This record gives sequence, C-alpha cells and structure tokens, in this order.
Amino acid sequence: MLSYLKYYTSTLCLFQQTLRLNNERFAVPEILFSPSDVGIPQMGIAEAITHSITSCPVETHPHLFANILLTGGCTLFKGFSERLLTEVRALAPVEFDVNIMFPPDPVKYSWQGGAILSKDPEFKSMLVTKEEYEEEGYRVCADKFDV
Repeated sequence: MLSYLKYYTSTLCLFQQTLRLNNERFAVPEILFSPSDVGIPQMGIAEAITHSITSCPVETHPHLFANILLTGGCTLFKGFSERLLTEVRALAPVEFDVNIMFPPDPVKYSWQGGAILSKDPEFKSMLVTKEEYEEEGYRVCADKFDV
C-alpha cells in the first residue's frame, strides 16, 4: 500500500512531514467551495460571503457585493477568483453588481492595510479598550460604531 505521509527520522527534521499528493491536490481547493463533499457541515466560501453580506443592513448590500476583496494564501489557487465570482454571482440578487478584487500580494495585503491604518492619527479613536468594554459593555461599541 502506498503511504502518503513520510516521517523523517533525523533530529533536524523531527517535526516535519511530507505529504505526497497526486490527484488529491485538485480536491484540496475544492474543500473551500464545497466542504460538505468531505463531510464538513459548513458553508462553502461563496455561501459564507453571501451570508455575511446579507447579514448586514440592506442598504449596504449593493456596496458590499461590488467590493469583495480577496486576501490570504488560499486565494492564490489557480482559477480561485474566477470560480468565486461565478459562485457569488449565482447567489447574489440579479440587480447587484458583483466585483471581486485581487490585490497584487494577497498574502500580505491585510497586514499591510493594518499597518497603514495603525499610523493614522485617528486610529486610537477607532478602538475600544478592554477597560472601556469592561466598564460599559456592548453599549460602548454600539455608541462608538453606530451599531
């Protein structure tokens, strides 16, 4: 029987494994779109995006569907953005534009955005401290963020 895992015996590689994939490598990205295919009772990424958008106030739906930004290493799978666009388009109301944006470096993009935001002079006013939350609870968030 062919083993897919190779365990190293060297102390230099004590915690490393090699996973050999053939046709399985095509199934890995598919899990993001159809986790139920492997027995995971969760929404796929297109359904999760649509659910997240439709959980927001109705007046924001057109803007959110038109501004979907892909970040993270999994977005680098070949054809990922095209597939996601097709699936979200099928789930979105027909009257809304659906636009998927793909930054030049999706792996670092979120971090870069956070780094830029943290240098903004207004950044501290966008935060709720632990002390504020412990004193006022959810109300401080509702007041500060108009929720």
